[in-house]
Order: sequence, then C-alpha cells, then structure tokens
Amino acid sequence: MRLALVFALLLMSLPAAGNQFIQAYPAIYELARVDDSGREVLASGELLLRDGIPERVESGGDVGAMRPAGVPAEQPRVALHVMARRDRSGAARLDLESRVDIAVPRGSHRSEVAEREGSFIQGLQVTRVQFRSRTWQPLNDPTPIEVVHEEGGAQYVLTIMFRPTSRG
Repeated sequence: MRLALVFALLLMSLPAAGNQFIQAYPAIYELARVDDSGREVLASGELLLRDGIPERVESGGDVGAMRPAGVPAEQPRVALHVMARRDRSGAARLDLESRVDIAVPRGSHRSEVAEREGSFIQGLQVTRVQFRSRTWQPLNDPTPIEVVHEEGGAQYVLTIMFRPTSRG
C-alpha cells in the first residue's frame, strides 16, 4: 500500500519536474592582454553557462596574499562574471553579458609614517582594469565571441567559444 502511494506521488511529480530543465551552453573562454611587448593569457578555462544564471570564475588568488612556492608574485587576479540567456523574443540568438575585473600587482611602494621618524608602511601597487559588455550571437553561428577593451595602452580581449553542438 505504501509502495503504491509513493509510486503514485512520484508519477504525479514527473510533469512538474519536466518543466525544471535549464538550457546549458558549454563553452571555453580566454582572457588575454595585448600590448607592445606581446600577448599574455591572463586566464582561460571551461564554462557551463546555464540559461539566465550568472556564472563566476576566479583565477590567480588574492593580490598581495602569501603565495605558494613557485607561484609568481606578479600573477594577476581575474574575476569573470558571465551570463547567457536565450533571446526571449523568439529569435534564435543567445544574449551574453560579461563583466571582467583584473587586478595586476606592479611592484610595491613605501611611505614614511609622519609621526614616527624611521617608520614606514609598505604595500603593493595594483593596477585595476574593469569592463562590462553585452553582446548577442545567432545560435547556429560557431564564430567565437570576442569582447575587446582598451585601457592604459593595452587591449584586453575576452574570447568565448561555444561548443558547436550545444546551442541548437
């Protein structure tokens, strides 16, 4: 009797559970800095963008924090926020919102404390770069999405490439 009741409840919940599927878009990303000295990849990896759900990716750890042996002190900290949303108007396109926050340590500075002769405060000099973008692309277009931001004599290029079979 209990088993039949559980089975009946399970069957009744199936249609409701069927409406809970979220479209997902597997992708790879790369964030690079390009200047006169060349091209440097700041962060790269994989994303699983779920329709309408913001994804956050961080790399590089805290700027100025203690670092394990072998990790360069000049490694930038990158925070990437991306949200993909299928167009609600019925068009076969994907709207993409991105926000990038980069903190790059550029050495340190030292200041003397005015009240105490011979006392100093030392800290990291950090260059911050932040930018946002909104773009869209047809669902059947395999071309990578590129967002280019220029600041401080450099270009920052965010490239997002969706897996070909994931967007149809």
